[in-house]
Amino acid sequence: MNREAVYQGVYDYIRAAVGKGAVATWSRQLQHWNDVPEIRQPAIFFAQTGEELRTDGVRVLWRCGVEIYIYTTADNNADTVAATGMNRILDQITAAVMPRNIFGERDQTLGGLVVDCKIAGKIETDAGTLGRQSVAIVPLSILVEE
Repeated sequence: MNREAVYQGVYDYIRAAVGKGAVATWSRQLQHWNDVPEIRQPAIFFAQTGEELRTDGVRVLWRCGVEIYIYTTADNNADTVAATGMNRILDQITAAVMPRNIFGERDQTLGGLVVDCKIAGKIETDAGTLGRQSVAIVPLSILVEE
């Protein structure tokens, strides 16, 4: 497995799905939302969270974890909902990693880059209920053959 090719490939795939112009800041170097000025939001950061070696009896597989951090802010208009931008980006990311489900396929290979890529568990969100900042964390599980 070429780890850098996998992580960069998943990053590039998600970036293409969301659209480069839709997000002001993209990085694989995680920053805290307090360190990302409003002018640099919406922002998306990728963080590697770990790897686990597995086997399915035939192949040696790696399960790689990534968390996608999404930061958006609302403008100063009291009627603007902070979560609106976050929800749009979440919709684009979840659509990008949904299984194609064509001819019974159940995996999302990201165009052959990986064995499977999917959302792994709960998407954590703070929709900016008490302020203008919204945050979402999307956990991805990426299965890669050795």
